[in-house]
Amino acid sequence: MSEILERIAAWQAAGLVDAATADRLRATEAAPGPGSAPETARPAGVTAAAGSFFGPTPTIVEMFGYLGALFLIAAWSAFLVRIAGTNDTTSSAWVLTLGTALGSAILLGIGITLRNGDSRRRRAGGAAILFATFAAMGAGGFVGQALSLDGTTSAILAAAAGLVVALIGRLALPAVTTQGALLLTLTTLAWSILVRLRPEGSDFVFDGTQPADDVVLLVIVPAVWWLLMAVGLGALGLVESRTTGAAAQRRASLTRFWAGLVAVVGVATAVTTNGTLANGDYGRLLEPWIGELALFAVSLVLVERAFRRDSSAFILAAAIGLIIALTDFNFQYLTSSTDVGLLVEGLILIGAGFAADRLRRRIERSRHASPDGAPPDERAPLETPPTEAPLPSA
Repeated sequence: MSEILERIAAWQAAGLVDAATADRLRATEAAPGPGSAPETARPAGVTAAAGSFFGPTPTIVEMFGYLGALFLIAAWSAFLVRIAGTNDTTSSAWVLTLGTALGSAILLGIGITLRNGDSRRRRAGGAAILFATFAAMGAGGFVGQALSLDGTTSAILAAAAGLVVALIGRLALPAVTTQGALLLTLTTLAWSILVRLRPEGSDFVFDGTQPADDVVLLVIVPAVWWLLMAVGLGALGLVESRTTGAAAQRRASLTRFWAGLVAVVGVATAVTTNGTLANGDYGRLLEPWIGELALFAVSLVLVERAFRRDSSAFILAAAIGLIIALTDFNFQYLTSSTDVGLLVEGLILIGAGFAADRLRRRIERSRHASPDGAPPDERAPLETPPTEAPLPSA
């Protein structure tokens, strides 16, 4: 068996197979044969699903490596803060900008260097690129502070800087972590631009003084903005799903879940906006039942997309939207009692989780069904992987 594993490693080193295919070959070789004693079945819970989503199980050495890297990043940050504290405000901002940008460049270089290693090295490289993205966002924010820019402009600058690093990292190392960094910076940039365009100017929160006739600017426009953003992210997920390989399907799964989450959370934030009403009272600018219907509609569209695209990732986002809508309806119309409200909320969570799991199972069954109707466990072990790697189930 060691000889076969050595051959697989040699094929991977020669570029004949990619990392995902090599891992599948090793797993197939390690599987017990027909005459072998069956292993004790282990439940595939959330932890196992999450671990498989991010690659092979981390080793003890790998975990210590991540922990040590976090301490190094913390030490560099503390060093920058100590140096910046000895200067005036503008000089301190520039010191933090240069130091954070340098840290981002180093982390990005480490991530790109590790891209040609095995699956665990590539995962470490993706983590380095993720932290490089955070550092770039911090550097962009410090630039805004050094230039005395307003809050929203600084936020746009920070998101744009992070997006540049995330895009470089994603192109250099396609992985779940780099895909997550790209999605995070895209969403942050969209949020920063939306805040910039709001009537309040540079304020980050609604101050409750907007008249009711601003419902279009404060509710409708943000809801449409986030829906358009979700559509764009969904298109990105569709592009990822057309790439062969299990790793690409995991990236597609993450992107689709993120798109659904952006749609649900964005619409929920918009339709629950408070402000000063026409009669002078302070409350919801949009009637709660209208907002709840909007969330139901978004959730239904996500369920339809889940079955159309054979993607269980949309189901999880739809369940979150359903929970938000039912929770709002519960406390707005059903009861004002804490104990009854909590009871109904518990039933909502159980019901939404059960419904989401049933829908997810239906998608899984249709995905794994072979063209000739044979059960999934009768297919060849090295056949083409499923359309999408599912997210960890709740």
